[in-house]
Amino acid sequence: MALSGSFTFEQILEHETETETTYLYYPLDLPEGHPEYALRGTTGSVEVPLTYTSSIVYPSAYINVANVSSYSDYYIKGDNTLGKNSTIETSLKVWESYDEYLAKSSSILDGSTLTYTLPYDFSINSGSLHEYVYNFLKTNYTEFSELSDV
Repeated sequence: MALSGSFTFEQILEHETETETTYLYYPLDLPEGHPEYALRGTTGSVEVPLTYTSSIVYPSAYINVANVSSYSDYYIKGDNTLGKNSTIETSLKVWESYDEYLAKSSSILDGSTLTYTLPYDFSINSGSLHEYVYNFLKTNYTEFSELSDV
């Protein structure tokens, strides 16, 4: 089971030449032995690269669930009854196309995965967790669109 559709890959990148000045305040209560102890109570500045967002749209991406884990947190409700929040953590691999997947090319993410935490109610949902994740992705994330089952 997998999905195919549009995937927008966004990255925040550092500009190669443009910078901005960021000002730092060193608190008075830095403990002795701290690397900036001698600077306590002063203000300094540092040049940091400007950042920008880069977007690439892959109109025929192939999306595969690499991992699904589920867990539950229990808590005491206001009426002293036991409550339960269940979530699923999932990791996805994304290829530029189904052909790239078949060719065993690296995923768009260079071997990394996208990780999401999804709400889940075991008392309402039935079926496989993978199926739930695929259906959830079809309707809930803006980086994916026009997803269909493959």
